[in-house]
Amino acid sequence: MSTFGNTTQDTDSYQATAANRYYGAVFTSPADMGTVTELIAFIGSGAENDKAKLCIHLHSDLSLVYASGDINTAGVAAARSTGAISVALSPNTAYILGAVFETASDRFYKDTGDANTSHVEDNSYLTPTGLTSPTHGTILFQIYANYTANGGLTHTPVTNTAGLSFGGGLSRKLTGKRVQAGVL
Repeated sequence: MSTFGNTTQDTDSYQATAANRYYGAVFTSPADMGTVTELIAFIGSGAENDKAKLCIHLHSDLSLVYASGDINTAGVAAARSTGAISVALSPNTAYILGAVFETASDRFYKDTGDANTSHVEDNSYLTPTGLTSPTHGTILFQIYANYTANGGLTHTPVTNTAGLSFGGGLSRKLTGKRVQAGVL
């Protein structure tokens, strides 16, 4: 199992959270990136019923790639994505790993990163969405992804003269053009 993100677990410094607010940090996926199997964030709360959802956003267009189910954040521990997940990510690509919170009493543990590392924005806890214009800062939240190397991403050149199916009901007639096709 490989990881990408910030695996530090240090409770010396934290960001106090707000309800319906997303907190994330930009990380570039490694060259052997494959399929994410788990997200882990270091979050603490004094309340028994506080919850968060862990998310992955594509940095280039801020679209939501994955949102976990409800995660209980009571105590100081590693909040883990719920259930088995299988999210294929592209290698050498910037993603935002983060969390959106139900209440304002959580602590999202952090380190200091480079300029524009953190992305913070109001977002719905019940139905997390893509980001629109997040505030940037130097916070490096303590969150990371476990992944299997090269798990499910392929990139194969194809030459097609009849027609090429792109999935999801979309197809395109091509005439002798070289096409790069891959599974995302």
